[in-house]
Amino acid sequence: MVQNITTRYRDFDTSEVQNQRFINVVESGVYSGYELNVNGGLAYTLDIKTGPAGVSTLVTSEGVVVTETSDLAAAVKLQVADPTFDRIDLIVAEYSYTTNPADVQTYKVLRGPVQSGSGSPEVPTLQNAYQVALGQVYVRAGANYILQSDVRPAIKASWTVSSEWGDLRAEVSSGNSSLIYIYPGIFGKSDGSEVLEFSGGYSTAISDGTFSEGETRWYLFGVSDGLQVVTAGWAPTESALSEASTDVFVVAKVKATKAAGIVTFSQVVDLRVPFSRAGFRQDEAIKYQELLGNSTLRYLRVDEFEDLDGIAPNTVLNGALTLNTAESALEISSTSGSDVTFVTTDRVYGSRINTVDHFMVVADSLVQNLTFTYSTVSPSTGFTTQQYRPGELIRVPGGTARRLYIKFLIPSAEFFAGATTRMFSYGVLINLDNSGKSALSISELGIGDLTESVPNLIANGDFYFWTKGTIQGKPVDPASQALAYFPVSEESPYLADGWQFTQINASLGSTSVGRTTVSGVDGTSTALYLDLQPDNSEQGSGVTVMEYRIPRAAALTGNRLTFGADFDLADGGSVTIGIAQFQRTASGLVKVATDTRAVVRTKGTTILTTQAVVSSNADVVSFFMTFADTVSGTVRHARAAVGEFGTLPNTYVPNAEAVLSTYAERGTFFQTGFAEAGGVFGGGVQFGAPKRTDLGTLDAGSTNAATASVTSNADNVTFSADRFGVIVSATAAASANISLQADWQAFVRYTGTAQ
Repeated sequence: MVQNITTRYRDFDTSEVQNQRFINVVESGVYSGYELNVNGGLAYTLDIKTGPAGVSTLVTSEGVVVTETSDLAAAVKLQVADPTFDRIDLIVAEYSYTTNPADVQTYKVLRGPVQSGSGSPEVPTLQNAYQVALGQVYVRAGANYILQSDVRPAIKASWTVSSEWGDLRAEVSSGNSSLIYIYPGIFGKSDGSEVLEFSGGYSTAISDGTFSEGETRWYLFGVSDGLQVVTAGWAPTESALSEASTDVFVVAKVKATKAAGIVTFSQVVDLRVPFSRAGFRQDEAIKYQELLGNSTLRYLRVDEFEDLDGIAPNTVLNGALTLNTAESALEISSTSGSDVTFVTTDRVYGSRINTVDHFMVVADSLVQNLTFTYSTVSPSTGFTTQQYRPGELIRVPGGTARRLYIKFLIPSAEFFAGATTRMFSYGVLINLDNSGKSALSISELGIGDLTESVPNLIANGDFYFWTKGTIQGKPVDPASQALAYFPVSEESPYLADGWQFTQINASLGSTSVGRTTVSGVDGTSTALYLDLQPDNSEQGSGVTVMEYRIPRAAALTGNRLTFGADFDLADGGSVTIGIAQFQRTASGLVKVATDTRAVVRTKGTTILTTQAVVSSNADVVSFFMTFADTVSGTVRHARAAVGEFGTLPNTYVPNAEAVLSTYAERGTFFQTGFAEAGGVFGGGVQFGAPKRTDLGTLDAGSTNAATASVTSNADNVTFSADRFGVIVSATAAASANISLQADWQAFVRYTGTAQ
């Protein structure tokens, strides 16, 4: 065994030795600054900005601290986007300790792989131990430039250990103050059925036309069950904000102001700690005790500001503290317009706590962006340079602190125009309880429910969403319980979104295909209704084939797949389920593997697992069903998963609508103007989401609804589309004003068939 001590008496004190002090003690990563901002003049170029303190600081794996004291313009340049496929690039800083003092830290772009048919681009990994990740850039296929919303900053490192309270934090984007970025984290779904993992994301810009110039509003921001950053309500004032909608996990309230026609965000109030003044009881300590009981910590110290005994003498800087006895609150004012700080008395003294290893501060206050530092030495010295937020779980280095002083910092913005602010109470939760932590983890993460939380690869397994119109041409209400029939033919083989016939051997009437509801032991759900009569017009297999296709994502490669569905069919029908893998070639899709299984129980569940793993040569995976003879009845709970399962539970896809929007879309185009006789008139409509043309070709046309193609002085209405949008055009019948209105629809048509 070798024991190293840094640094012994009379040892050489070199730069290498100094750097090694931090190895395995201070986590490598970005500690401040190194913000990635889109360059305003150069395409595919990023600037690296300093943090609020005017510096950028990171620590390498060798313990080297690298600081930039100014912004770096045009620091890195990305390669242009692939015309067809998305990718993710990783931006890194790289420095290897060297004896050459002229060597400096460099900045690089690690280009992500572009895989044909990949549904989820892979994030490149660090190439060596000397690189530190600064952030990711999502490079959209065919894009001419990078948006700030495509930039995903790296989570800042910390020399403390943080719990999930450090996750899902909201902040104003450093590159675009019209956007809010929420960091990755996990949270419970609104109905309590599963734990959702959020990978981070931006809000959309506020563009409400009712927002007057110079007006200020407050917005609630959170993450929806569909894993999107959304607003959950707004009000003219902070106090007027109401409760959020039930399917949004609210993390912050944000102040917004409209100036020069643009809405920008400024102040962010963290709401991840479940506190609000209105929610407290008469004895506020009870709420802190409830929090302690549900936490992984053992001890609690609370100050309700019934007096000033909890404030260390002579520690108030740039302000004054007074008691508001009517509110049982601490009234805080500024004497200089600067940030105000004050220090608490020792939170350990007079308790049964021997030493402090971890702690968390929670506060009930009106202060926006409240932060604090701490000292384990005295109320005047030894405070950390890093600032923390209420709700962060902090590890005390060494875990042997016998004192704990908290220095609260109230930003100068609180005292604008002579205003004052208040703190009603705060609590300090101290030291982890290991047994409690284990029990809480099992409960909070729902480990007992993991078998019911297998990600479903089929976003429309209950045939709930239909972009295609009914027999009357109108879209079906997703929440409707009524039976609805849909026209299907060789020319229009589309079924519920994502599903379509790729081979038809049936006489399809007006009631052959529909959406209905089915009740079972697991409740009521929508289902696909089929009434197929074979006409034997199809050559070869003579069956009808229905498919749901997905791109072969990297996570599928090298794994088996399991596919299943619930059937309730009349006896006599011949049904098979299968999984097919396709490779894209110059001549079209070619099958590289197929697995099938006959549906023996026409009233029950059939499950199929592939014999071989998913090939790296496959670009597309198809989950399909074939129908022969007369088939009448319902299909529901179609589900698929990565892995081998004897039984496969049906699970809900939280972002189903977002996934399915890449398969199909419908809308209305309207435009008026003057045109010469025979002249072409029209325009384009951008899709809400780019379409999955890697799965097939794109069809666009009229919905054939009753209001479709309502035009005046227009002939030859045509529709064309690419993956980004649809173009509607017509020719003018005469030299006069022309009015063109058309209800359009666009679908990805699968090429080939799995049979």
